[in-house]
Amino acid sequence: MRATMRRAPLALLALSLLGCPRATPTTPPRAVTPDAPAPHATPPVDAAPPSADALVLVPGEGFGAFSLGMTRTAAVALGERVRELGGPFVNVDGFELQFSDETPAGQLVSVQSALAPLTGGVRVGDKVLSNGATWREVVDAVGPCEAPQQNDGGEVTVCQGGALRVMRAGPTQTLMLGVARR
Repeated sequence: MRATMRRAPLALLALSLLGCPRATPTTPPRAVTPDAPAPHATPPVDAAPPSADALVLVPGEGFGAFSLGMTRTAAVALGERVRELGGPFVNVDGFELQFSDETPAGQLVSVQSALAPLTGGVRVGDKVLSNGATWREVVDAVGPCEAPQQNDGGEVTVCQGGALRVMRAGPTQTLMLGVARR
């Protein structure tokens, strides 16, 4: 009983302090609007002019410096790092190129690149895709697209009648963009 009586004045003091007005004024907290979008450092898809580093992708025509129909000799001459991948395939500065045959006169029939290393982004029509865009953001921006086709180790989504492909491949599901002739 004595212990309860000792605690009672402390409890009353605590309650009375809670009910007393403060001597210093406080500013009310800022209202948070739940509909406000979260700020992004770089929007994943933007309808603005590309940065100077953005590569232009034209479905069915070309990607960056590579135009479909150019010869193997001309395409390889554009690169600093060239690696023969065998057969009709060559990697030039991170772009995977496929030619109609293995001769220097063979024509470029498809170009693809991973999106992540393209720090300036990729412009497709009036949209600029950042290198951090997701598969869904890319497909929505470049459509119309067919349903994804499942392959060993990844999937391919064919867009714009086959002129553009959006791919996810490997254990990390690396996002890649590619162009080919229709």
